[in-house]
Amino acid sequence: SQRGLPTGFAAAVLGGFSGVQSALSGFSPGLEFTRALEMAESYNCEIILADQDVDETLRRVGSLPQISVENLLSNDRFDRWRLHQETLLRAVAGIGSGKTPQVQLPMFLIRNPSAIQDLLRLTIPPTLAMWTVILGTAAIAGIDLTANSVATQAYYEAATPIEQVLHTVTSTGILALGYVGLALPAVGVILTERDDILANGIKTACRRAGKGGKVVAILGLLHVNSVAAKVMGSPSESETV
Repeated sequence: SQRGLPTGFAAAVLGGFSGVQSALSGFSPGLEFTRALEMAESYNCEIILADQDVDETLRRVGSLPQISVENLLSNDRFDRWRLHQETLLRAVAGIGSGKTPQVQLPMFLIRNPSAIQDLLRLTIPPTLAMWTVILGTAAIAGIDLTANSVATQAYYEAATPIEQVLHTVTSTGILALGYVGLALPAVGVILTERDDILANGIKTACRRAGKGGKVVAILGLLHVNSVAAKVMGSPSESETV
């Protein structure tokens, strides 16, 4: 079936970023899932795909502008934004998950020297590559980034207090608009929606395994907290999970 332009664009952007990051860092994306599949097959375990189909996820990512407008025009816009905000806080810091054990993302990323080394390998090479492209493009186009920065600083220093306040308010408003109009809808598509699907998939697997059975769930790090809270948060569910 045809993916469509938005889905194809999302796939190209995400795939390109992942490919560049993998090439620069030496990591293989999705290795944890590949290894899990290999182990499951070696032990003859049943494998259940609990996540949303990747084409549907890419279609939703490609439709973010439309989703953002729908959220803005909906009567429950504030409830949607609050839900996605809670999802983001829970994913990063485990906030709002009650008594369910949670992963604190900052501490997890620096939990030991090996983790710190992996983090540096994942972030520093792509960052350097990005700045190399930016500086190279500016040089080719004849743009002096330093001069632009100095001019901006000089303008801000010469502005009146009222102009400085207006500048600050405008910048803050633009950031807030980007957060509400792009970041939160992206959290909704990538995390909130899929957290529900993943939690339901795990519950289904647990019911199929039956009492005394075992289910091993392989999740992306940002899904762990919310999925754990959804699966273990209800007493009726936790008795069977």
